[in-house]
Formats: sequence, structure tokens, C-alpha cells
Amino acid sequence: MRNSLLILFFIAQSQLLFSQTNFTPKTFLGYSIGQQFTRHYRVVDYFSALQAAFPQNIKVEKYGETYEKRDLLLAFIGSEENINRLEAIRLAHLNNDVSEKVSIVWLSYNVHGNESSGTEAAMQTAYLLVTKNKEYLKNLNRININLIKKKKKKTNFLDYYFLYF
Repeated sequence: MRNSLLILFFIAQSQLLFSQTNFTPKTFLGYSIGQQFTRHYRVVDYFSALQAAFPQNIKVEKYGETYEKRDLLLAFIGSEENINRLEAIRLAHLNNDVSEKVSIVWLSYNVHGNESSGTEAAMQTAYLLVTKNKEYLKNLNRININLIKKKKKKTNFLDYYFLYF
């Protein structure tokens, strides 16, 4: 019960702190994307905060865990209408419903753990799609971003990077 209350408190705080008017990657991370690599737990936090700041355009779902119990995430980005219709769109595509006009774009980042720039690119792409390039959502309608796949290798790579560079 106590953990649930703490989680609700932090969610409420993140919504207050990172509303649409003031959320930027730099305000959340403390540095500009590309200045340094971002550790996995911060990427998870970033996408949660992005969803809290732009709930009408992004939905983040956990689709699994690594064997080290790190979350694997999928971010759905789209117009408000399509974010509210995710399941209907999915079912229409599964059933090859030709009347469904919503296109799906799949962006997959970081197949290999030491490809750390992909994570940074995913964070920047998601941010730009819900802010400066929002008009793309009208044409593409739905974008799926599959985040880091091999967390252990990325973590090992970043541990080495931060230790020696």
C-alpha cells in the first residue's frame, strides 16, 4: 500500500513538473541529448515523464523484461484520436481490414547493446514527434518505437564508458 502511494505521488509530481509547456530533454535529463550517454533507468524514467507531459500523443508500455529484470519498453506515438484507438487499430491490421487507413511505422532502436547512440536517437525522435514535428502525426497516424533490446550489453558498455572516458 505504501509503495502504491509513493508511486502515485511521484506520478503526480512528474505531471506537475513536466507539463507540455516546460518539458524538454535537457530539463529532465540535466543535459542535452547527445552530450552524454543515458543509462537505462534514466531512459525508462524519461519515457514515463514524456508520457506524463504529452498523454494525448504518447503511450508507453512494458512488453517484457531482460533476464536482469530491466524493463523493455514500447512507445506508441500518434494523434490523440489514434492513441485512444490503439487496440482497434491493432486488431484491424491483424485482420487485414482494408478499411483501416491508419498506417503504422515501426522504429526499432539498438539491436546490439554497444550501439548506445540509438537510445539517444529514440529519446530525441519521440520528443520531436510530440512537440516540434507534431504535424507528422497527422500523416503517419501511429508510430511505434521499440527501445533498447539488449540491456545487459548496453549497461556493460556504458559502465566501461563512464569508468574510462
